Amino acid sequence: MTAGSKSYIFQGKLNGNVIRMTLADIETMSLAEARDRAAQLRVQIREGCDPRQVKADVTAADASKRAKAQSGKAPAMDAWCEYVDIRRSAWGTRYLEQHEYMMAKGGEDKALHCTPGLYLFACLSELVHGTQGI
Repeated sequence: MTAGSKSYIFQGKLNGNVIRMTLADIETMSLAEARDRAAQLRVQIREGCDPRQVKADVTAADASKRAKAQSGKAPAMDAWCEYVDIRRSAWGTRYLEQHEYMMAKGGEDKALHCTPGLYLFACLSELVHGTQGI
């Protein structure tokens, strides 16, 4: 939503304090849906719950659940690391450095972790393939 756009607002009182919440933009929610959502929020207030806190708790739980699910979704990287570890003893230093360079996390300044030969390899790769190596 942008500032000044029309939206559905819920207002209620909990323990004598006024609670205001934006439900949704009028483009994304119908009037009937807004009324149903407002009725749900009134029930929460009657039960003594602050709907803002309930929403924050649900959002935090969802974010935690997504983060936990994402942490277990790196089977390709696990397989790659196992592959490199198994073959590490058979590879030369430069070849191993190239693999470790490719395994580095995204967003890191890889130039800081490179030897001069590997830096040259990355620059040449960039020229040949048109990709940003470092």
